[in-house]
Formats: sequence, C-alpha cells, structure tokens
Amino acid sequence: MVKKVLILAEFSEKGGTKTFLEKLIRYNYEFGCENNILIESYHKISSINNTCRKYNSKYSYIPTRTKIFYNPYLAIIYDLYIFFYYIKKEKYDLLIISNSSPWMFLIFNILEEKTIYFGHSYPNQYLSSFYFLIKLIPKFFGESSKIITVSRFSKMHFIKYLGVKPSQISVIYNSCIKHNFLKLNYNTTIDKVILTVGRLSNDKNPATWIKVVEKLCKIEPNVKFIWVGANLYEKDSIMKIIIQKNLTQYVKIVEYIEDPSYYYQLASVYFQPSLLESHGIAVIDAMSYGIPCVVSNIGGLPESVINAESGFLLEPNDVNGFVSKIKEIFDDYSLNQALGQNGKLMVKKYFSENIQQKKIYNLYKEF
Repeated sequence: MVKKVLILAEFSEKGGTKTFLEKLIRYNYEFGCENNILIESYHKISSINNTCRKYNSKYSYIPTRTKIFYNPYLAIIYDLYIFFYYIKKEKYDLLIISNSSPWMFLIFNILEEKTIYFGHSYPNQYLSSFYFLIKLIPKFFGESSKIITVSRFSKMHFIKYLGVKPSQISVIYNSCIKHNFLKLNYNTTIDKVILTVGRLSNDKNPATWIKVVEKLCKIEPNVKFIWVGANLYEKDSIMKIIIQKNLTQYVKIVEYIEDPSYYYQLASVYFQPSLLESHGIAVIDAMSYGIPCVVSNIGGLPESVINAESGFLLEPNDVNGFVSKIKEIFDDYSLNQALGQNGKLMVKKYFSENIQQKKIYNLYKEF
C-alpha cells in the first residue's frame, strides 16, 4: 500500500478543484498516507494551507505558472522545469496530479511511472486540432499510469481528443458535501426559491438564466431566483442587466461563500442552464438535499440527473422548456417530492464521499 503521496495541485480558490483537493488531503490522512503538497505560490493565502495543517500534511510552494505557459505547447517547458527542479527532489511512493486544464502536467505520466492524473475538465476539438502534437504524449504513457476523470463524458473526450488508451482511464465521480441539515420551512410569502450555485461565467449561461427569470416571474409572482458564487465583477455586471430589466425584486446575487448550505436549505428547485459542464458538483449537492434539478442536457450532467426521475434535462437555451418544467415542479407537490427523493437515492448510490474515498483507496492498492 502507498505510504508517501506527493500531490501537485492546480486549482481555483472558488470551485470544485479546491473542494476535491481538500477531500483528497483528508482521504489520504485517513488512509494513513503521508501527504506532501506542492502549490503554486499565488495560493499562499488559501484555506488549503489550513486543511494541510489540520491533517498533518506538508506543503511547499512552486513558482506560479505565468500566462505564456498556459499555451499547451509552452506549458511543457514549465512542466519539465517543475519536474526536474521540484518533483525529483521529493521522496514519494505515488505522484498525484490534480488538474483542471487537461494538457498541463500531462507529460508527468511519461516521466514518472507511478502517476495518477485527476482531470477535472476535458479536452475538446480546439485542443485536438490546433495543438495536435499534444496527442503524442499519451502514446508514451507507462503501463501503470492512470488518468481519472469525473464523468463518462469527460473520459470519452480524453480518449477522442487526446488519444488516451481506454485501459488507462477510469471514472471516479465527484462526491457531494456532507451535511446534517433539513430543508427549512417557509412562513413567508416568497416560498418558491430557485437556486443556482457557481461562477457567473459564460459557461454557466447567465444569458438564458436571465431570460428564464423574465418569463417565469410574470406567471409566478412569488418566485425568487438566487445565484450563489459570483465574484464582485460578475455580480456588478449582471446586476446592471437585472436593474435595467426591472427584475431586482425577483433576483438575489450572492458572492462566493465557502459554505452555501443555507441556500440549499432554502431552495425549492435547483436550476443550472450550463453550456459546458464536466460533471457538476453543485448539482449533486442539490440532489443530496432532495431538491429537484432542472439542468442542461450537456456534458456530465445527464450522468447525475436522470430525466423525469431526479429532475429534468433540457437543451441549454430552451427558455420555454426551463420555465415549463420549473412551473410543473412548483404546481405538483407529489412530483416535487418524488424527484427530490430519487435524487437523494442517486447521491447515496453513486456520489457519496464514502464511494469516492473507497474508489481512490482501491486505486492506490494498484501501486
């Protein structure tokens, strides 16, 4: 069994990559592994440092990747520098890469045989077409190298656009947050809360979100849309549109918070019209609270939400469809309860921390 784990983590301070890293550090501690984490220096002020201290994990900093080295070809230069000047100086039984950019550090699977590469996003046609030489890297992977993705959709893209062998890639789903909260009871006139959690980026499709707000508030006057997770710039930008459209009484934009559990407890429906999504941690978090989900039929979302069983799947820009399904959930209490209960059962079966931890433990045993 692996005893010393070296983790090289590329993550965002506000998102699922950091959540996964925090869980991985805890899992390794519970496995009895010695953690050593290498973090880019721009993360010196980060809650990850507290997580490392909590679980007796060593951590140190490496130079921050500058913008030029995000180019898939030039990224290899930075990656080689980090490997030979930092990785090679460490003692470990297993090297783990946790990454949201599917080309960064990929070459480590050639340089170090005992490597697990956790990919939190997926390659696309653009990467495959314009940086086609990157597809040569997986051809030289060692036999024991492993790529782990967060959905079957992402796995398919690694195979199709990077040429990774199917035998070297597996799926370990994200896990939902652990909580002991019950849904809040309503004593107010606004009892129809529609929640969205995540960055207010173009990938999350805020343009369609606003159109749904406009349309639904005309037929459901007691509705409230809450979006949690925006940064200050995103919040200011969308609030200008909301004010312009006279929608302020129907909308609340909340900046990023570490623990959004209060808002999950408020929600009647979870709504996410994303254009791109590798899996969607916020969606399975919502399901864990028994919240019916109305989401896009794209990426890894159909692996979480089963249409008409735990929620509804629609095309990302189907405004009328989103409005219709949200209203249907509001109008049919039995449907609301059935979808929510089925979602909770799915989380227990596929997306619990226990399942994710067990799969990672079994993966370690292969080394």
